[in-house]
Amino acid sequence: MNERILREMELLCGVLDALPFPAALLNPEGLLACVNSVPCPVNLEEVDFPAIEMTRLALQGKHSPAERMELTGVPRSRGLAECRPVFGADSVLGALFIFRPEFITEGVTADALPTAEPIMDSLWERLRRLSLLASPVLVLGESGCRRSDFARALHNMSARRGKPFASVTGSPEGIDLAAALTEAGEGTLLCADADKWLRRDQLALLSLLDNKGHTEPGGVFVPKQCRIVATARPDSEGTLKEGALPQELWEWFRSSVVLIPPLRDRRLDIIPAAEAYRRYYSQALGKDVQGFSPDAREALERTIWPENLKSLRHMVESAVSACPGGLILVSHLPPARSSGAHKKKNLNAAKSAFIREQITALLEVYGQSVEAKRRAAAELGIGLSSLYRLMSRHADE
Repeated sequence: MNERILREMELLCGVLDALPFPAALLNPEGLLACVNSVPCPVNLEEVDFPAIEMTRLALQGKHSPAERMELTGVPRSRGLAECRPVFGADSVLGALFIFRPEFITEGVTADALPTAEPIMDSLWERLRRLSLLASPVLVLGESGCRRSDFARALHNMSARRGKPFASVTGSPEGIDLAAALTEAGEGTLLCADADKWLRRDQLALLSLLDNKGHTEPGGVFVPKQCRIVATARPDSEGTLKEGALPQELWEWFRSSVVLIPPLRDRRLDIIPAAEAYRRYYSQALGKDVQGFSPDAREALERTIWPENLKSLRHMVESAVSACPGGLILVSHLPPARSSGAHKKKNLNAAKSAFIREQITALLEVYGQSVEAKRRAAAELGIGLSSLYRLMSRHADE
């Protein structure tokens, strides 16, 4: 290359550190020109880049957008390398490969989504501290928060990262803890949805923690060498639901609980997460979808997400499928999932009105005495104290 091109490439190398993801600049001959200072998630010497000639054809626009994406997107087990053209004054100087570690072959994991909420900083600091320990951990999160993704992130942050990450879930037939321990080895055993396990399996897990191992019916003892990480659903206060686990088992996790905030408490993360899903499904579906229109972004921010990231992910997948290319419009969003915040307010108002009417009707029948209110509470299937609380809460609504 001539001196002018070399000078231009030198200037381009200076912008690499400002990129949000690790990147490498290659010249048209496929030689590594520069790598920014951010640690790269893959070894550049082992990257199997597309054929340089095919890349150059794609960069010069001799393929459709979908074909360009297929040619320049390099799937990796730990990430995806996105190829972008680098233009000089009158020529293609090279290819900029940006490594996006949040993309994996199975999809976009919740723990790798971009975040702008301070509450998530607290979550990651909690995970970092727990990663230094060997004690059992309980990950709490609502449906769709992808508790297992954060459990795996804890494993990957710990000294056990090179060891197996095994998972076991409850079933009507019971759980084979011995097999699960063998599979996990010295790594991590994820006890998924432990609050849904049969009580005998929960007690078996308690025995495993108490005795540092599991004894088979035949008397064979399988020692516990792995770390136990369990997941469960929280109550409305963000703590473990009462009675979800035996009290003795809960004591094992009490000091090592991680709570994943629901999406309604992470409003600043909705658009960044939606963009990450949009990039993934654009690649997976071969679509040249560039982003969301301002109205679509506003609709996303107003939406109620009953199943958190699961709802958001399914909505973006449907929107990318419906969008022919360019920007996703409001019309591309599934109507059933675009409930605005005002609808939530109306729903709450309707719920309050229903509760108030039910209580009023029952007290008109039974009277206003304490015994009458006790009968009314029984009719509603709640305790007397709960009835008083509801009467107070909805009296002025």
